[in-house]
Amino acid sequence: MLAWQAGANGRLRAATESTAVTTFMSFLAGFVFLIPILVASIALSGFPQEWPRQPVLYIGGMFGLVYVGLNALFVRHIGILMLGMATVAGQLVASILLEYAWPLTVGVTLPMMIGAVVGLCALAVSIVPARGRRVY
Repeated sequence: MLAWQAGANGRLRAATESTAVTTFMSFLAGFVFLIPILVASIALSGFPQEWPRQPVLYIGGMFGLVYVGLNALFVRHIGILMLGMATVAGQLVASILLEYAWPLTVGVTLPMMIGAVVGLCALAVSIVPARGRRVY
């Protein structure tokens, strides 16, 4: 679904020539999709008694705005597949750094590092243009 979202956002960005419109529409669609889930959750569990107090839990929305906006900008230039691979590469690097800084279990292990390196190598191979073919 992320690839579909990136492609749809890229087309909307090209049609409207506005990253802000694209980002707003993406978040509006997500909001509309989440309303039935919210209603079901409140019906089954009741309304929460208090809001979470950890400020870090609220910055995800800001990161989401930046993520969707940048995706809408970049997909036009590098394509959906390359954007997906670059996103995964970024997640791999960030995951290793976070696991190193704040380990949730055993910290960074050799298999984790090997997996991250393989993923990054796949991105590197995909960046190299094919011989004899002109890439714009």
